[in-house]
Amino acid sequence: MPALFDWEFAADPYPAYAWLREHAPVRRTELPSGVEAWLVTRYADARQALADQRLSKNPGHHSQRGAHG
Repeated sequence: MPALFDWEFAADPYPAYAWLREHAPVRRTELPSGVEAWLVTRYADARQALADQRLSKNPGHHSQRGAHG
C-alpha cells in the first residue's frame, strides 16, 4: 500500500492512485485531520457512490453510523 498524504504523494500522486485503482479501488482511510473517510479511485465506483442516497458527507448523519453499521 503506498503512503498517502506524505510529501512524495503530494509531489506525484499518480503512481499511488494507479496502485490503488488496481489493488484497493475502494478503501477506508484516515485523513491527516484524523477523520476517517472512504477513498474511491475508479470512475465507475465513484459515480455509483455519489448516486447512492445512503452515503453522505453531512456531519449530521455521522451520529447515525452505529445504527446503520
